[in-house]
Amino acid sequence: FERARRYNYPLSCAMIDVDYFKSINDTYGHPFGDYVLKELALIMQRHFRTTDLIFRYGGDEFVALFPGTDPAGAHLACEYLQEKVAQYDFSYQSASHKVSLTIGISGILDKEAHNYRDFIKTTDSALYKAKQKRGCIVVWGQEGEAVAVGTKQ
Repeated sequence: FERARRYNYPLSCAMIDVDYFKSINDTYGHPFGDYVLKELALIMQRHFRTTDLIFRYGGDEFVALFPGTDPAGAHLACEYLQEKVAQYDFSYQSASHKVSLTIGISGILDKEAHNYRDFIKTTDSALYKAKQKRGCIVVWGQEGEAVAVGTKQ
C-alpha cells in the first residue's frame, strides 16, 4: 500500500463474498462448505494473475489485491472470475451446488484511501453496497460512492 501511494502506482482491492454461504453449510454440511472455499481459492489462483495476491479474509470472504491495476481493470478481472465460478459445478461426495459471488472493489487512488485501513474500509463499503443486490460487482468511486455496478447472473 505504502509503495503504491508513494509512487502514485495503481493498486486495487476486491472483497469477494460467497453468496448465501451459510445456507450452503446448513444444507450440505461444513465439509462441503470447506470444499467450496478451497475450490474457490484454486479458481482464483488459476484465473487471476500470478502477481495478484489472494487472501481469505473471514468466513466466506476473500480479498484480492491487484498491483498495477486500476479499479476498472480489477472490475474486468472480477467479472471474469464471476463467469468462471458460475460455470463451475462444485461437487463433493454426493453433493453438488452452483455458487455465485458478490464483489466490492476500490482503488488506492480513491481520495478516501489515506492509509491501508481506509483502503480496506472503502472496499468493504463497496461490498456492503453490492450485497444489497447479491451476485453483482460494485466499484467505489472517487467521491465516496458506488460508481459502477455490474450484475452477472
